[in-house]
Amino acid sequence: MTVSTIEKREFQAHRKLLQDVILRQAGTLYKAIAEAIMNSIDAKATTCKIILSNRSVKIIDDGIGIQSRQELVDHFETFGTPHSEEEQKQMGEFRMGRGQLFAYGVNTWTTGPFVLNVDVKTEFAYTLQDNPTPNTSGTEIEILLYDTLTDWQLSSLRQSLESRCKYMPIEVLLDGALASKPLDAYTWTHEDEYAYYRLHEKSGCLQVFSKGVFVRDISSYTHGFSGEVVTKQKLRLNFARNEIQDDCPIWQSISQVFRTALDSSLIKKSRFNGSERKVLCEDLRHDRRSFDALTDKKILTLANGQTISFTQLIKASHKGIPISFAEDGDRQADYAIRQNRAIVLSTETVLALGFGRYQRSNLASWIQSKSGESKPLGIVDFRELDMSTDYRILPPADWSKDELLWQAVASDAQETLRV
Repeated sequence: MTVSTIEKREFQAHRKLLQDVILRQAGTLYKAIAEAIMNSIDAKATTCKIILSNRSVKIIDDGIGIQSRQELVDHFETFGTPHSEEEQKQMGEFRMGRGQLFAYGVNTWTTGPFVLNVDVKTEFAYTLQDNPTPNTSGTEIEILLYDTLTDWQLSSLRQSLESRCKYMPIEVLLDGALASKPLDAYTWTHEDEYAYYRLHEKSGCLQVFSKGVFVRDISSYTHGFSGEVVTKQKLRLNFARNEIQDDCPIWQSISQVFRTALDSSLIKKSRFNGSERKVLCEDLRHDRRSFDALTDKKILTLANGQTISFTQLIKASHKGIPISFAEDGDRQADYAIRQNRAIVLSTETVLALGFGRYQRSNLASWIQSKSGESKPLGIVDFRELDMSTDYRILPPADWSKDELLWQAVASDAQETLRV
């Protein structure tokens, strides 16, 4: 019997991976420029100037720059070199960001005693030459864009930089105009050890900035708030810096702040917006709230946008009105609801309660167990509802706001024609 040998081998990275890191890391030119600003921050710059045109981008800072050939090899030539504690980097983590700049055009970097030229469409290499006017600080990056920007694209890029660089921790000048201000120059609804918050109880997006650098928009449906949050410490992000890692301790603490603020707000309310209804349904799903405390609250959204409570849902079922599900805005669902043929819940609401497409039949038993009802609730497939078109004329009291508006417009038009 032969004994097999066991080898221990290390994983290797193919050259193609480096090419993808450079060419496919950034999704937008704004993101690439933001990476350059973060490099300026880590270089201890106090000012970063950005000059835009349809054909080029220029970035100039007053940081420490690259001063030695070893720094050049470690920090420019080599991708992924780990940061040392001595560097005291505020932003850097992967040492990959400069690749995003390479992807958008021919780069010329002038820093310390060096001039570095990169054209990745010609070859994955760079040329090095002496700087005829060496300086002891600062870096200038000029990018001749591979694709000329239209006037609309240039305007859109400026708008992105203006809105997403405003909290950068250094002075950012965009075409000569100041684009950033200190955080204490803004008004915040809340501040703690983790972040600055500007929260609104309305639908929209929550913009997240990691130490002043924009990360992403999060729907208000996720945490119950729209607005902005700027963290005081660096968030743990994915490689592209556009997603927060689930294991980020800072974000976990901030999420708890959202939860506490939302709880305090909801206690005082009798009416809720869409984001709040979704959060409350998810709370019931995870047993974070008492069913009894919410049974009379209108947190269930119907497919036509109306809202009802669990109490109303149960009473309707006891009267023989079936319960069903449909997508938001379904016209047949609206007809069924208004004709009292069915209580048609929005599929988004049912999903928030934890019942996906193949678990919806379990909703009735869940409501029974939570409410203590002994009488079963009737759940039917929406396709099995009687949708015969025996329409009847609804009295104006049953008309929707849109229908009342159209009726008023039609009446005005009729009067005009008579004249």
